[in-house]
Amino acid sequence: MRFYKVVTLPTRPDYAKCLHKKTSFMPLTIFPLLAGFFLLVAPLSLLHAQALPSNYSMIVNKWIKSDNLRTKPKGASYAIVDLDTATIYIGDVDSDGDDDIVADYGVTYGGNAITQFLTVFLNNKGKLSKGYKKEVGMTGVVMVDSIVIENGEIICTTLVWQGDDSQCCPSGEGFVKYVFRKGKIKRL
Repeated sequence: MRFYKVVTLPTRPDYAKCLHKKTSFMPLTIFPLLAGFFLLVAPLSLLHAQALPSNYSMIVNKWIKSDNLRTKPKGASYAIVDLDTATIYIGDVDSDGDDDIVADYGVTYGGNAITQFLTVFLNNKGKLSKGYKKEVGMTGVVMVDSIVIENGEIICTTLVWQGDDSQCCPSGEGFVKYVFRKGKIKRL
């Protein structure tokens, strides 16, 4: 996922006049300008990331659910994976030029604590690899809030619990970087 600076187009005095007079001049002149601006500035990878094929999300969700039910900790009677809160990010994790997938999701093994995981799925000529998973957060300590994939790094913005914070409401912020090397997600 990539972030772009939003550019504000300069306003012209005649736009304001047209809005005041309720004429159709502005929509007819600004639409081609905005459409051209979007087509020139928006990279194709951004358009691709927006149109993630549905079979990718099905593969990711199926793997997340089956892996966490299979690998629940000893003593846990169940594992609840909330796929509604799972987030899928697209970017080149292994620096091969192909878009890969990073999934961020939480699992509950009983009680109200959530353990958070990152899972990387590599794109091998249009087929997703098995998932590579790493625990990255837990309620009451630190949780990943958002992710940007850039230059082969997975950059996570985090919410951090401070000394007097209640379980619901972390007050601190931070960031952490991960890379995918030799089949493992490693913290930098």
